[in-house]
Amino acid sequence: MKCLLRRMLDETEFLSEYGVRSLSRVHKDHPFVLEENGNRFVIEYSPSDSTTTEFGRNSNWRGQIWLPRNHMLIESLYEFSSLLWRL
Repeated sequence: MKCLLRRMLDETEFLSEYGVRSLSRVHKDHPFVLEENGNRFVIEYSPSDSTTTEFGRNSNWRGQIWLPRNHMLIESLYEFSSLLWRL
């Protein structure tokens, strides 16, 4: 858990001033690229609208910070901490 929190709370990776990112900021400078059977797949950090036209340029991608993901993280950390206090 310490390793997970250390990475999640690192501002160069997941933590931002608005919440926890759903994709590491590391991918801004170092996109993940997979080439398979002549196809090229890229995961990159894009802090605004979608960069692909596959689902329409402005699909449901609204940037790195998603409120439901942050809410689930907070709730999970709360449950985990209450579990530790019961032990």
